[in-house]
Amino acid sequence: MATAKQFVAMAASQIGYREGYDRIEREYTNDNKFGIWYGMNFVAWCAIFVSWVAFKVGALGTIVPKFASCYVGLTWFRNKGLTGHWPPQAGDIFIMRTYNPKAWNADADGWATQHTGIVEKYLGDGRVQTIEGNTNLSGSSQGNGVYRLIRQDSPDGKKFIYCRPKWDPEPVVVAPKPPVVTAPAPKPIAGAVYSGSKTIDLSTLAYAAKNPAFRSNAAFRWNGLVWAWLAKNNPAYCRANQAAWLKESSYVFGRQGQLATQEMYRLLAAKQPTTFSRVSLPTWPGAQAVKAVGGTPVA
Repeated sequence: MATAKQFVAMAASQIGYREGYDRIEREYTNDNKFGIWYGMNFVAWCAIFVSWVAFKVGALGTIVPKFASCYVGLTWFRNKGLTGHWPPQAGDIFIMRTYNPKAWNADADGWATQHTGIVEKYLGDGRVQTIEGNTNLSGSSQGNGVYRLIRQDSPDGKKFIYCRPKWDPEPVVVAPKPPVVTAPAPKPIAGAVYSGSKTIDLSTLAYAAKNPAFRSNAAFRWNGLVWAWLAKNNPAYCRANQAAWLKESSYVFGRQGQLATQEMYRLLAAKQPTTFSRVSLPTWPGAQAVKAVGGTPVA
């Protein structure tokens, strides 16, 4: 598989490459690794560079022709109906022409092939960002290396012809679904066993019991005692109401704590009517209630 993105990336990896330089004659020589690969060194190598890039991504001869002549390359694309695209896009191959009616490679309109390169992106307003071999910063068709340039297309559209190879589509990357993380089941606290092997989830109480604030705060301590006691004496109540109780702000003696205490008093009154039947719910339960659920009254 060869995609336009791979083609452009390979071309970009060569930006900065320079051909050989004759220090005696003080001139560049067209000696370059692309010409050596092609088997035709020391010649103009813009088309050879495009061929080398196609070779590197596995597209040579099928998606892009092996060509050293801009005219040969343009003819290959024309014969396959792959020219005349606008606007250009990444992976296109441009053929730059100059008006020269007497040239052997001139079209019927008098424009002759002169230079070629690879489109990296279209910038709008006729500006095309390219990667080219055998050019220079001024955009010469006989330069000294591989450059990234921005060229301005001519208003009449004759100076540049854009060839669009039949690149393979880019692979669709599907983001993996995040793994489903199942929260471990909370450990019930000791003493919350009822009706055989089942337990009430009072893991929050187990945490609070280890916290110094639980031992020093009477409301914390009372809530823990009430719910542990209800887990033994009325597990159905705990199952139905523990979610709401766990949402109680800081587990203070709030609405859920009051309701749980009312339920506790109801059950105690059924067992010990003399002691508890006439007890109304105070702000803080009395010593008898604290003892009844296994607590120690606060002095």
